[in-house]
This record gives sequence, C-alpha cells and structure tokens, in this order.
Amino acid sequence: MQSTLYHGEGAPDGSRARRELEEIRRVVARTTRFSHVSGAAWVASGALAMGAAPVCHWFLEARRPPGGGLLAPPGLFAEVWGTVFTVSVCLHMAGMWRRGREGHDPTFRRLLPQVLAAFGPSAAVGAALTLWCLLHSPAHDELVVPAWQMAYGLGLLAASMITIWEVRLAGLAFVGLGLVALFALPGAPMSVMAAGFGGIHVAVGLRIAWRQRP
Repeated sequence: MQSTLYHGEGAPDGSRARRELEEIRRVVARTTRFSHVSGAAWVASGALAMGAAPVCHWFLEARRPPGGGLLAPPGLFAEVWGTVFTVSVCLHMAGMWRRGREGHDPTFRRLLPQVLAAFGPSAAVGAALTLWCLLHSPAHDELVVPAWQMAYGLGLLAASMITIWEVRLAGLAFVGLGLVALFALPGAPMSVMAAGFGGIHVAVGLRIAWRQRP
C-alpha cells in the first residue's frame, strides 16, 4: 500500500518539490531582508566623494591658519563634507525608492526604517566624536577621519544583518580602512576619505550593480 502511494500517479515529483522549496526560500528572504540597495547610487556617491576629496584638500591647504590642525579651518571641512553627505543620502534614498517601486515590493516601507535604525547609533557616535574633536580638541583633529570610517563601517555591519551581503563587505572594508588610517595614515585625511567614501563605495556599488543587471 505504501509503495503504491509513493510510486503512484499522485506522488510528488522530486525536482518540482525542490523548485517549489527554493521559491519559498526566495520569498522568505525577500520579506525578511532589505534588497533595495541601489548599486548606481553607491557608485554615484563614491564618485562624488572622490571628486570632493582633492577639492577639500586644496581649500584646506589654501586657508589653513598658522598652527592649525589638518582639518583647519573646521568650518570649511564640515561645509564641504556636509554637502557631500547630504547629496549622497539623497542619492541613496532615491535609488532605494526607485528599486522598491519598480519591484512593487510591499516590504520596502517596512524594512527601510529597520535599516536606518540599525545604522543610526554608530552614525550618532561618529558625529559626537567629530564635534568633540573639532570643538574641544582641534589639535587632535586627525582622529576625525578614522572615526568616520570606523563608525560608518560599524553602521553598515549592523545594517547588513537585514540587507544584502555586499553591505557587510563594505562595512568590513571601512572598519579596516579606519584602523589603517588611525595607526598608519594620520597625516593623509583626504586620501583616506577618497579611498573610503570614494573607492569603497564605487567598488562595492559596481558589484551590486552587476548583480542587479537585467
């Protein structure tokens, strides 16, 4: 009787069952992981940072007061990179929104706040360390750029728990670069900014864009 049930006409096909199982897994992954990261936005923001770094370096060298730190005057540094980060955030949000609408994915609005919440604490720590260095200890402003790299990397690592694996790769790269900048490159902040917010974003963005191609 059991043999008839198993080998009979109504028995489930093994390959079909495996295909259905894989489809179920893909559906579950889409509903629990944020997959709307835009590779194009990563590349664009990286290119923006790579262009801003030499410009900022030139302005800082031209306007640095005698005895000023590496990032003096701090207002100019904050103005340049504040603009870069604002534009970059807009690029990423627009890219994620477009991908969410194109895919007609209802999980976009539910998962985006979770991604931002995961990234927020490390961003707040990085901002606090920046303000402290620039306002209370400008002589040690060489710590600002390594702190940014590591704080941003830790934020990406936290967000990667609910998004694509390339974000985790970028997070590890930023933390590693921050450590190198802290111990080996304290006198080259704009080179580190170009390599991190520029080069890492472009490299990872190209990988994401390649995987997302039609």
